Amino acid sequence: MFRTTIVVTALAVAGCVGVPVEERAAACQAMDWSNFGENDGILGVPAADRAGLFRDCQDLSQPVDLAAYTAGRTEGLKSYCTVESGLQVGASGRSYRQVCSPETETAFLQGFKEGRKAIPARARRIARHRYFFPRFGFKHRYGLRGRFGFHRRFFRH
Repeated sequence: MFRTTIVVTALAVAGCVGVPVEERAAACQAMDWSNFGENDGILGVPAADRAGLFRDCQDLSQPVDLAAYTAGRTEGLKSYCTVESGLQVGASGRSYRQVCSPETETAFLQGFKEGRKAIPARARRIARHRYFFPRFGFKHRYGLRGRFGFHRRFFRH
């Protein structure tokens, strides 16, 4: 529950349209940067993805505790950069965003490659393109035999 609140607060701080400046400033001031960084580490979010959030808080004259964020993110990456996590990320079809340190990256990539092998290539292609037709789902666009016609028709290699 608390992590959900952090994510919602971060989105509000990131400059969602319609959020008053006072609320964004209050969110920056109330932010637990260590916990926020730990959550980013657990999810494998690159620190560069948060540059806009940090800039927005600094523009609002609110301090950003980068040391606490970095320390929390490092703790979170300890649980992300494991063989088990790599297996889950690979099997889910998500991409690896080079967030692990060189010491832990080999273990993560070992699990990541095994996870990729666990699902067939066709399922990875469909998962990669599922966002094109979120309303209709897969069966509507892929025909009776499950052919992946959309990919062949519009994206030639």
